[in-house]
Amino acid sequence: MSTMCERKRTLCNKRLLSKISEFGDHRRGKQSMKFKMYQDAKGEYRWKLVSGNGQTVAVPGEGFSSKQSCEKNIELVKSAADAPVEEVSE
Repeated sequence: MSTMCERKRTLCNKRLLSKISEFGDHRRGKQSMKFKMYQDAKGEYRWKLVSGNGQTVAVPGEGFSSKQSCEKNIELVKSAADAPVEEVSE
């Protein structure tokens, strides 16, 4: 993976973590959130994080060529849920 791609993925994950923290009450049981994985029209795997009321909270910045890669990205995001949020300029 190139350095540019890594930077984009890191920025995408930071934005996602920011969104997850905004919806923290939902994670603690008021409404459950879940990841939904699917194949898009191009056959790439994608996921979206959906709140209990059906609102899409986050999506990845890319499609994945395999289901395993998509699942790995979901696990990466889950494991980073308690990571600090750092504001960056683009």
